[in-house]
Amino acid sequence: MSRIPIRTPSRSSVRNDEDQYRVTVPQYAAYQHNSIAHQGKSSNVPNAPSDVFKTPSRPRSVIPSSSTTPLPQPSYRPSSAQGISHRPSTAVKVNPIKAPELHKAKSSAGLREHIAKARAELQKSARKPAAAPRARQAAVSSTASDDVPSLEVDDPFSAIKDPFNQAKNKPSFDPQLDAAIKRARTDGRLAIASMRLQKIPRDVIDMYKPDPSHVIDFSMDSAPSWYDYADLTYVNIADNELEEIDESLIDIIGSVATIDLHNNHLAKLPQSLLELSQLTTLNLSDNKLTTDILNLITLLPTLTELNLSRNKLGGILSSKLSKLDQLSRLDLSDNELEAIDYSLTGCTKLQHLNLSGNQLTRLQVSQLSQQTGLVELDASRNKISPALIDTTLTFPRLSILNLSHNKIRELQDDSHVLSLPNLTTLSLMQNQLTSIDTILDESKNLINLNIEGNNFTTLPNRLFSLQTLRFVDISDNRLEVIPHEIGFMENLSQFRWEGNPARMRGCFGLDTQGILKYLRGRAPLTDIVQATDNLDFTD
Repeated sequence: MSRIPIRTPSRSSVRNDEDQYRVTVPQYAAYQHNSIAHQGKSSNVPNAPSDVFKTPSRPRSVIPSSSTTPLPQPSYRPSSAQGISHRPSTAVKVNPIKAPELHKAKSSAGLREHIAKARAELQKSARKPAAAPRARQAAVSSTASDDVPSLEVDDPFSAIKDPFNQAKNKPSFDPQLDAAIKRARTDGRLAIASMRLQKIPRDVIDMYKPDPSHVIDFSMDSAPSWYDYADLTYVNIADNELEEIDESLIDIIGSVATIDLHNNHLAKLPQSLLELSQLTTLNLSDNKLTTDILNLITLLPTLTELNLSRNKLGGILSSKLSKLDQLSRLDLSDNELEAIDYSLTGCTKLQHLNLSGNQLTRLQVSQLSQQTGLVELDASRNKISPALIDTTLTFPRLSILNLSHNKIRELQDDSHVLSLPNLTTLSLMQNQLTSIDTILDESKNLINLNIEGNNFTTLPNRLFSLQTLRFVDISDNRLEVIPHEIGFMENLSQFRWEGNPARMRGCFGLDTQGILKYLRGRAPLTDIVQATDNLDFTD
């Protein structure tokens, strides 16, 4: 219910009502005098005119009196022509007393006072907040004479929060999302990761559209306007709950170079992804993508980094990857790949290749003969068993080689040599190896060597001459003797030997330097003299 205040009568209408009232009062006084004079007697006095007691259609001033009770003020009744329901009028009761003398000045002053009071009440009610429906109804039903006249009107939309459905597609305000969008407009980097998004927010899709509710300010000191927004070059929507990518997103990231969508629930990608001609880095790890996704991704020739780890890729790796001739980093770890064959032949610029955590049973150097620029190769946690080196080949830049947690029994045969002049880290832990002599001969810059959990009974002599070694782990093998030559490896800072049948009394609990000292103490005198001759005592 709505409360509609009635407009206060104008000054001209008030003057006309005063004149009409002055004419009416003498007739009323004459009738009252005749009634008193003939009280208790039959009289032939004619009835008073019918319009004497008629409730006036406009407010009347109250006739003041010092000795008698003033006449009741007629209630205000709006005109029926306005389509407003009338409030019940108050019945006029005439006391049988002498009518007071009419004083025009006092009557006019009282009317003005009443009008001023009504105006004050109207202004007071306008300053108050809107009342609740029940309070509004109580105000309308009040019979106080000083209240501003009001009426009840049925409001069909009063109980509906959004009667015209204007907020149907309006997203709820998220201060974190809003702040990310504002930053992206200025620096071109959209970072909305870890926001539990199930779809791309509409605020992101429309982030470059000018808001019609905002006034465009062309002044020099104003905040950045829509025509000054930066193009997006970096988009991070990782760690959310997305199941698909809205096609509309591609429309606003035409200049993007990096997209990070890892750790979502994506099972497919939009075809419009091919429109991103400047895309170089794509991270799709931790999703639900299958091998078929490569049919789309391999049509992005500008890619230099691709991460498809922890998805559902299976079978033989598609040879279509050869189309990505600009690729320098490829991560296919933690999938279900069974073989790579020669699928990477065209990826001649590949530097980092991660194939760990798959079902590979075979990985041979000949399959990577075109990737001589490799810097890092990780094929750990597979089922590789045959010889890795099936041809003579040199990887001049290979620095890290991780073949741990496989079933490798030998790395190469006697007829083939793998040259790794820049190899610094070699991890062969948890295999079935018994010798690594040949590979150590071609790795003169080795720093970290881990052969833990194999079947070594002796250590190669080449190991003791690698003065660049700093970390050596030979634990959990079948060594019955720990060679004392290890005690003379000057740069060795960490050495682990536990889990072997060798007995080294008094060495348990010692740090690396303590163990090296113990081993030197067991060395023959000739070895000590020879090691001393090799020391440089010059400043």
